[in-house]
Formats: sequence, structure tokens, C-alpha cells
Amino acid sequence: MESKSLQKMLDRRASFTARYPFFGTHAMRLELVEDTSAKTAYTDGKVIGFNPYFVEQLTGPQIDMVYAHEVLHVVLNHPWRRGDRDPDVWNQAGDHVINLTLIAERFDVIKGMLADRKFEGQSTEYVYGQLFRERKQDAAQDQQGGGKGQSNSGDSDSGES
Repeated sequence: MESKSLQKMLDRRASFTARYPFFGTHAMRLELVEDTSAKTAYTDGKVIGFNPYFVEQLTGPQIDMVYAHEVLHVVLNHPWRRGDRDPDVWNQAGDHVINLTLIAERFDVIKGMLADRKFEGQSTEYVYGQLFRERKQDAAQDQQGGGKGQSNSGDSDSGES
């Protein structure tokens, strides 16, 4: 028997595919996996993992945003382009690029998602470089006792995506 959140994701994927055939075709190739250890949602290129509690808080259009977001990680080859870069910073960079694209396409915003307008039109590699430098500067300031105490990176929209 499927859980309520998995059924919600399956139902929304069907309507999402009808409304957004490009994204939907790709979404249909990714297995849906409930993962209570995830903060929000993620993909490894094979699955879309999601926290059931997170999904229960979303509206239908916000679930569309999650699907489109995770599909773009795959379409843009983010899992394979990362190389030896810091995985957390790489994911944040990808999140900014993807979310800005999806906002421009009028997908629903999810509270806390990364979408800094200073990165509009930039590549994931460029955004990664900027975020990585900011993180190093913050760490250096923390060591000198004058730092903010935390990174500027914030929370990811669809989380670990």
C-alpha cells in the first residue's frame, strides 16, 4: 500500500506530465522514493527522493516546482558535472541557476529556496566559484574572530537536490 505522500507525488506527476510534457517525460524516468532522512527532495539522476513530511506541506503547483527542479538537475547533468567540487556548494549553485530559470517560467516559489538574482544568466560553474569564494572568505573571517558565524548560502529549495 502506498503512503499518502507517495500517492500525492504520483497523482501530481500524472497531471504535471500533461501540463509540462518536456519535464514530465524526464520525471517519469525517475523513480520516486520516500526518504525521511532528506530535508526536502533530491535526485541522483536515477530517483527523486523526497521527505514525506515536506511533500505534505506543499501545494500542487509547488510539487510541480519540485519535479521541474529535480528534472533540471538531471537535464543539466549536475550529478555528473560536479567532478571533485564540494558537493554542498555545487548543489547550492545548481539550485540558484535552476530556481531562477523556473521562476522566470512562472513556476511557484517554495519558501526558503535559493534564487539570488545576482546569479541570473550565469552558469552553475560560475555560481559555484562565487559561492565557494564566499564560503572561504567567511571561514577566514571566522578564524580571525570577525566573521558572521555562518555561510551566506541559506537553505535549498528542493533541498538536497
